[in-house]
Amino acid sequence: MATKFPTGLVQKFKDFENDRKVEELEWDKATLFLEGNQWLDLQARQTDQSWRQITGQRTDRLTANRLLNVYRNFMARLGLSFPRAQVLPASPSTEDVVKAKTSLAALQYWWQRDDIETKGEDFLADLLCFGTAAFHVFYDPGKEEARCEVVSPYDLYFEKGASSAEESQWIAIRSFHTKSDLKRAYPKYKKQITEMGFTDVEDRQNTKSQPKNRVEIYECYWRDGRHAFVMGDTYLYKEDMRTTDAIPVHVCKYTNINRRLWGLGLIIPLIDLQYYYNVARSQILKTFRLMAHPKWVASRASGIQKRSISDMPGEVIYHNAGSPPPQQISPAQMPQYAFEHIMRLEAEISDTAGAHSVTLGKRAVGVESGVGMQVLADKDTSQLQHTQRAIERSIRMVMMSVLELMKAHYTKAKMVRMLDNMGNVTFRELKATDLVGDPEIFVQPGSVFKFGQQERDSRVLQLAQMGLLPPEVAMREISFSTGNAYVNKHVQALSHAQEVLEAAKMGADEIKILPTDDLKAFQEVFNEFSQTEEFYGLPEERQDRIVDILVAVATWGQPIETYEQILNQGMVYPRSPPMAAIDPNNMKDLVGGLQAPKSAQTQAQVADQMIDTSAKKGATVGAMEGAENVLSRGAEANMGEGGL
Repeated sequence: MATKFPTGLVQKFKDFENDRKVEELEWDKATLFLEGNQWLDLQARQTDQSWRQITGQRTDRLTANRLLNVYRNFMARLGLSFPRAQVLPASPSTEDVVKAKTSLAALQYWWQRDDIETKGEDFLADLLCFGTAAFHVFYDPGKEEARCEVVSPYDLYFEKGASSAEESQWIAIRSFHTKSDLKRAYPKYKKQITEMGFTDVEDRQNTKSQPKNRVEIYECYWRDGRHAFVMGDTYLYKEDMRTTDAIPVHVCKYTNINRRLWGLGLIIPLIDLQYYYNVARSQILKTFRLMAHPKWVASRASGIQKRSISDMPGEVIYHNAGSPPPQQISPAQMPQYAFEHIMRLEAEISDTAGAHSVTLGKRAVGVESGVGMQVLADKDTSQLQHTQRAIERSIRMVMMSVLELMKAHYTKAKMVRMLDNMGNVTFRELKATDLVGDPEIFVQPGSVFKFGQQERDSRVLQLAQMGLLPPEVAMREISFSTGNAYVNKHVQALSHAQEVLEAAKMGADEIKILPTDDLKAFQEVFNEFSQTEEFYGLPEERQDRIVDILVAVATWGQPIETYEQILNQGMVYPRSPPMAAIDPNNMKDLVGGLQAPKSAQTQAQVADQMIDTSAKKGATVGAMEGAENVLSRGAEANMGEGGL
């Protein structure tokens, strides 16, 4: 039985749009104020309402747009970058750990390929201005890529009466397309597309105008897995079960108010304060102009015309004899409370926005100590924590949707080019079977935002000063802004050491640990395991093997090995005695040199390697002796010919 798709769906969207008109008016006003159009009046129409600029004399209407500076500062503070994230493996097995690492690399590729940092600017702009923004994740069959787009709240639709996006049983997205594009995408519905009327541009809000000759399309996701594209009464596309578990539309709010569908942005609470700030500044400007050009009192019998008095220096004013001369009326002085009122409005704007002078890069008035300025900065930062967490949750959900789409559609292996943490170009192979089946992603708090770079650099320097980070590592972290690349590298080393431990627990015949490996990670993993009940539950032979590895790692370099020994052996484990102390022709020496390791596996592996190394050394010595003989014969021949 086919899944039923509702009729009259577009009418539901239109009903929701009518209920959203009040919100759209506020969004319009926020946009206009941010642009600097701050002297507004609500113009009511028969079918619509919109804001219009107040006309008339504007000489005394000053617009001092303080919102723009606050907005630009918050855009910079919330600028997005690829977060320090971890894809958690489904199990500790080597296969799942490798899939988790590959999945993280796939997310890094997608972030760079889809230019999420640039799209993040549009996302943050909607969030700050309107209070609500959304990411939509989808698969683009033309480019064969998982894609992401920013959805404006003007184009978001929810179930009528829903108090949150999570409560709505469906989420729809509106988009606008040309008829030619639609016919190419849906050739089966050419007739319906041709007969479909265009969207009336005048019905759109003045801040959200669209190009002419566009058709409205709605993409709808249901929580039960249904997915469809609808145009009017025509379903252009339907599927009963989509490839993502959750609805791939992830809504974020700047400030969440309980039981309110839409979030409250940065700009809207500042509009009234900004308006009265303009009024106060305009009144002061008007007073200044009056004080510079005071009014005159002149008798009607004086014969003085209005144009006779101007602001030209040295001007002569003529009046009729017998009439009193014209006199200036000095205006009252500007009261001090007028300036205090302006300062109070400025402070209220800063308090409401959470952006004081210190945050805006200025010295706070009346605050001289560094501690005091830090307190103000921390206060502003703390006000953003809820917004930061909301953005991080959205980014996390977006990443999970992207991995689900990659798992469903990357059926063939594809070679991708990407940048690593150090800015180097690398190539990786991505395919669905190498990705985590049920992704679980952890995003480190605060790692999404660029403004934390200075704070991270400061912490890196502190760790270096405490001796917890080598100086070269600290320089790399600061110079390349890799965040916790050093920590991630150590985590990878621990993962590798865990893989070797699992092999030792299973009784693997041959285990190799190279000098280039993170030996501290190996020591940490093996030492921790040697203190567990699981260790003592292993067969004695495997316990001895694990102890051999732990001791070999812990004692590497003591005593100091020669360069020749390192070249010949090439690994930390298994260890062997110095080559100079062993006669390759005497197997007793070989056996005697293997008394230190406890396990028979270790002894056998070392014996095999010693025999192989001795053979190589014998061949090398033989070759050198042969070369010496050749040189000697050549010298003798030269001597015979009188060369010396």
